[in-house]
Amino acid sequence: MAHGKEAGRLLGVPDANTTIGLRDRAILALLVVCALRRDELVRLEVNHLQLRDERWVLLDFLGQEDVAAPWPCPLGETSS
Repeated sequence: MAHGKEAGRLLGVPDANTTIGLRDRAILALLVVCALRRDELVRLEVNHLQLRDERWVLLDFLGQEDVAAPWPCPLGETSS
């Protein structure tokens, strides 16, 4: 896993003002912050993500029922 400054620089590369840049930034965040492998990223579906207490979590991703792995959202906190 990349260290803090390296991860920050890597996440800052995609252009957050474009749809493709936002997509790329989200992909990089999942790979770097969540330490997902490429095959895990490919298998990830929308229903694996859930917003809890204004934080994103990955749900039941490893086939374990009722398991939520916290995912600190580097793309910005949600606003109420």
